[in-house]
Amino acid sequence: MGPIAVSAAIALGSGPKSAPEQNEEALWSIVQASSVERAAAAVQAAGGEFVRELSIIRAVSARLTPTQKQQLESQAGIDLHADHGVQVAGEVPETYYPSVVGPAELHEQGIDGYGVAIAVIDTGIWKKSGTQDNRYGDLRLIAQYDVILDRLDPSHYDDANPDYTDDIHDYSGHGTHVAAVAVSSDQTDAGRWQGIAPGADLVAVKAFDADGSVLYSDVIAAIDWVVDHKDEYGIRVLNLSFSAEPRSYYWDDPLNQAVMAAWRDGIVVVASAGNRGPDPMTVGVPGNVPYVITVGAMTDQYSPWDGSDDTLASFSSAGPTVEGHIKPDVVAPGGHMIAWLPDYGTIANEHPDFAYPLSPEYFEMSGTSQAAGVVSGVVALMLLHDRGGLWWLIPLAGVVAMVAFIVRAESQADEVIAGTALRAYRGGFWIVVLALVGEAFARSFGHQTADVPFIWALGLGVWVVIYGVGLWRLR
Repeated sequence: MGPIAVSAAIALGSGPKSAPEQNEEALWSIVQASSVERAAAAVQAAGGEFVRELSIIRAVSARLTPTQKQQLESQAGIDLHADHGVQVAGEVPETYYPSVVGPAELHEQGIDGYGVAIAVIDTGIWKKSGTQDNRYGDLRLIAQYDVILDRLDPSHYDDANPDYTDDIHDYSGHGTHVAAVAVSSDQTDAGRWQGIAPGADLVAVKAFDADGSVLYSDVIAAIDWVVDHKDEYGIRVLNLSFSAEPRSYYWDDPLNQAVMAAWRDGIVVVASAGNRGPDPMTVGVPGNVPYVITVGAMTDQYSPWDGSDDTLASFSSAGPTVEGHIKPDVVAPGGHMIAWLPDYGTIANEHPDFAYPLSPEYFEMSGTSQAAGVVSGVVALMLLHDRGGLWWLIPLAGVVAMVAFIVRAESQADEVIAGTALRAYRGGFWIVVLALVGEAFARSFGHQTADVPFIWALGLGVWVVIYGVGLWRLR
């Protein structure tokens, strides 16, 4: 899919407006200041057209004439950025990529991304069983948000009680394809899961239109929403399968500033390198941010069983960045990737040759977008594995409190034992163990003030119950 011009004739959100000066075209701009309020006030004072707040980078989106921009540029503490267009990074079928990555053994162990939410900022989502439900049949599409609709019709999302369960259709197909690569819970005839993380949750954020284009401010607003709702929906991974040409150092770029804010907030950001390779220094925004996982694409030459002929895809953008950072950080399968997408979307209509012959709902595409989807799924597996390794701390924390409380309650008459229990409550599991072992030795020497065997049995029983429930929930 070649570059698509971003139309300037887009309806705007609410806010103070003034007509552009005669014979001057109003341009999409991002106005940044020390606070959102100051940026909005500056736009209003200059007679510009306010569009929306971009609080994650202390900025606003606006439409400004050249005269108004010149007026703002002369003000100290005001930074102006063009609201550039951004393109999704993918296009051109096989669902052998899970075989190349090798998650099947992890899936068998229950490490499938369950409980980890991946937010995908893209063209929306086509609700189909494999994206809507996880491998256990539970609803995994836990939230949907349409940035463009919110800009065009801010009243759609009621501030008092916003509804993020409404369907947001994917009239392109790109977002659905990327999300399916990452999380599809459909199974092959051989019983293998099609997606990398079939148990993961999914949050679909629509910021791109049917042509796969968008404004900087739309993406920034999308990232802002993800950060604001990361705790509510358990968002641990942010997939950004798009790319824009760098126009400044990475730290000055407003989109990159929003990406870095998400990273600082503890979200693992996965970005596609772009499809402008193989020339060097072609990695785009936001893949040029050193703090994100930037993903290039490799191809298995249609032989996933043979790694000796794997090569870097010719379209995959290459580093270094202008600042000297080595990018991409990793490469992943990104050639002839099979996943489903809506047959009513732009990609299906413009590229019917992409359709997979054996199933009309599946389309074969290539791009670093799909490669980023693979890595987002892998990150979800890694996060779950780490959490699985420490999951026992959660039930043990409950046991610590319960056992210590029981010990203390059973031994109120003995100040020494009560003190030991209190210190155990404060100190954690191992202190509880030491306290109980110490009391067991004391009992063996005739100390009868606490029923230690009862405490041990009850504590073990509680631990087994909580741990069992935890494992059931985890899987």
